[in-house]
Amino acid sequence: MKIKITPSFYTQSKVECNEGKKFVTKCYSSIFGIKWFLISGIFNNYPYASQPIERMGREIEFFTEKWSKVKVPRIIDMDMEKMCLFREFVEGREVTNDKKDFRLLGYVMKEIHEKGFVMGDTKPSNFMISEETVFVIDAEQSTSNSSSEYKAWDILVLTFFSSFLFINEVVDFREALREFLSSYELNREIALKLTGVKNAPLLALFPPPHLLELKKISAEYL
Repeated sequence: MKIKITPSFYTQSKVECNEGKKFVTKCYSSIFGIKWFLISGIFNNYPYASQPIERMGREIEFFTEKWSKVKVPRIIDMDMEKMCLFREFVEGREVTNDKKDFRLLGYVMKEIHEKGFVMGDTKPSNFMISEETVFVIDAEQSTSNSSSEYKAWDILVLTFFSSFLFINEVVDFREALREFLSSYELNREIALKLTGVKNAPLLALFPPPHLLELKKISAEYL
């Protein structure tokens, strides 16, 4: 399939169509990627990649890994000179505030970490659910590392962004978080690091009621 790159300065990924087939183009050198220079400076307790070529390499490595429960889009082609990746378009839906979605995310996160990978950017929009199967559709900050601190960071980032899906539903947030941590099978070592001092900059941004729930539930694993 011959693919023509359509320039875009304000978004990394976009859905395109070629010969009646949808696919996703992601160009890592877009201005949108500048956010990683800022994030890596503020949250330096995770090895974030800011350079486009490194982010592209990380995503390729993750997408080409052999997974079991984790599903990833198939890579169609790549342009190393322009630092663009072309992958299949995944038909599915976004993660919702249904606790069943968080149970599925727990299983997936568990496999990612058991495989020796961490993701760094685990916001719900980086996952897609298709027929009760979770696809990881964005893994540009993933890296091969088994650090319990980085695993805790993955869980914390997901919990932080998920809290806004339940901004007025603290009880539902509590149930979803319990589902996630149960299917993930959180252990004491990671639970200790979740609300540790190193994660204080992100913990300070949590909605207070949701942070309280996180602390109470993680303490149950100590």
